[in-house]
Amino acid sequence: MGDNYVLGRQIGFGGFSTIHEVTQMISSGKQRKLAAKVVRKTVRDKPTEENDHFQAQVGREIEIWRLLRHRHILPLETVWHTEEATYCFMPLNQGGTLFDLVRSNRSG
Repeated sequence: MGDNYVLGRQIGFGGFSTIHEVTQMISSGKQRKLAAKVVRKTVRDKPTEENDHFQAQVGREIEIWRLLRHRHILPLETVWHTEEATYCFMPLNQGGTLFDLVRSNRSG
């Protein structure tokens, strides 16, 4: 997966995507932990129209994500496009998912 990034274990998933831990190899010999949202370009057993619609949505999501700057939103650092998937790199949040946070703080 490129010279500077090593794709690690899956830490989340959705209908068209998975989230993986990533190790970035920095030129100084150090390593940095990131996360990558890996969005497949096509999903078998899905109609072409559904795949095309989803890819258009992903493109809009990336455009908006690039513009967002807020302390509670993980920044989008880098995007790679391959024939099979789009890789969106962001800092790794060690605290779990937003769903985990909501569930743990839910009253009742």
